[in-house]
Amino acid sequence: YYAHHGEVGAFHLFLGAAGSTGVRMLFARLGISLDSITEPLRNHAAGILIGETVFGNTAQELVLKAFMNVLADRRREVSPIELFIEAYKADDFLKEVFYSIDLE
Repeated sequence: YYAHHGEVGAFHLFLGAAGSTGVRMLFARLGISLDSITEPLRNHAAGILIGETVFGNTAQELVLKAFMNVLADRRREVSPIELFIEAYKADDFLKEVFYSIDLE
């Protein structure tokens, strides 16, 4: 979805986390099929600017928020679910995708 995009952002963190076992299990528990959201994700990825890839400020902030949540909860590591949640909260497009399948 995101080869050669100019900036890694919330959308990219979301996609990376979505492939993890924990997030796939979360989708299954919520009755979400990845197939149901693949098309809008691909379309959105196609519209992202191409260029020399940098880890963007938004992505950095989201990773730091995930770390802060882990520290506050006295856990030992940041899970993909933590990154998934932070990315979802920060990206209006992702919220719209889930809203379109009746999940908020």
